[in-house]
Amino acid sequence: MSFLFIEEMQVFRRLSAKSVLVHVVFVLAIGFFSGLLRAQENSQLDLSGRSLTSEQKEERVEAKLLRVIDGDTIEVLSPEFAKTRIRINGIDAPERGQPFSNVSKTTLIGLLRLDTVQYEKTGTDRYGRVVAEIYVADERIALKLVQLGVAWHYKQYSKDKLLAAAEDKARTSKLAIWSDQNPVAPWDWRRRPKAERDRIGSGH
Repeated sequence: MSFLFIEEMQVFRRLSAKSVLVHVVFVLAIGFFSGLLRAQENSQLDLSGRSLTSEQKEERVEAKLLRVIDGDTIEVLSPEFAKTRIRINGIDAPERGQPFSNVSKTTLIGLLRLDTVQYEKTGTDRYGRVVAEIYVADERIALKLVQLGVAWHYKQYSKDKLLAAAEDKARTSKLAIWSDQNPVAPWDWRRRPKAERDRIGSGH
């Protein structure tokens, strides 16, 4: 009787171990496929059309500000002591010669009041420039520029709801570029013939 009992217990243990193993494999499989789904949901498109997942995004980096090139582009010295040109993510500022281009650049200079900035790379554009969010003391510079009416929300490459709302409010308040009767977006300005742009820029 005791021999049969011991044999039954050994069979039960073998079955239990097998059940536990099947359960563990099942749980691991669910975790794996859930991770794949999250990675797909978190993917974004950079300005060149290449996708960046949240895991591939770089951490926020502190760099020395070298100069402000225009209302949406700066140059910094990276922690590796390399000069890096950064295009601010999600916005487009007036081009040189376009109305409010100087106002946009001056405003950006004022916002970057410190010698250092923080940036978080989101991609690269077709010219090879780094595209990134810029921060000063945790203030998001792209959002501030749009709020002040000195930059457009670059809707072709950005679906950011905060930037869209900020642009609507600046437009309603007729701030800076929106005070113009017929504001021309930078992407439309760039399509104009150079002679026309030069003529407008010179004030003739």
